[in-house]
Amino acid sequence: MIDLAGGDQHKFSLLSKQECYELIHLAKQYKLISYIHEDNDYHVFVPGALKKIYKRMEMLFSRINIPFFQAASRLKLENNIVLHKDEYEKICFVGNHKSLVEFEEKVKLLNLDYAYYPSSMHSLEIVKQGISKFIASYWYLARKKISLKEVIFFGDGGNDDELISNVGLGIAMKNALDSTKRAAHRVSQYTNRQDGVYKELSDLFN
Repeated sequence: MIDLAGGDQHKFSLLSKQECYELIHLAKQYKLISYIHEDNDYHVFVPGALKKIYKRMEMLFSRINIPFFQAASRLKLENNIVLHKDEYEKICFVGNHKSLVEFEEKVKLLNLDYAYYPSSMHSLEIVKQGISKFIASYWYLARKKISLKEVIFFGDGGNDDELISNVGLGIAMKNALDSTKRAAHRVSQYTNRQDGVYKELSDLFN
């Protein structure tokens, strides 16, 4: 992480290429879709049993005029993911909630170095311990001599929970995970697809 204004740098531990391969291989056993970001593109691995279902979803996504679904419709599926970088910030998995929970429990038995962030009931992000929005924000704000209590933060997923509970005003979006709503100081009446952040800020400062 780099403070562009001050030039300070902080190095976070990243997932190695080998760790990503091992996680993708394990996720396959739980029939989970794996995807990882590299050079403005995504590597996506879909287990054989799910490929027909994914293809149908891909057709459906292409008809929905929402950026996330439009992007999902353009993802290229790979039979064998080939990673080119030595390290990655995170790897993501999508699938049945029960399978995700079982997969997470299995990974925890094999490795204690990871942190787990659900972004929905059907998706999970895995990163190295010590990587989080809370830690990154704390590092940056400390260098700017800004207290967390002076910050307003909006969130909707599991990777927002720690930060949203520690800032001065943490607002969960209407479509946020239940855990994020519990961690927040209050819940917005708007989703993040209804210009919720803009509307909340307008109400606060007008």
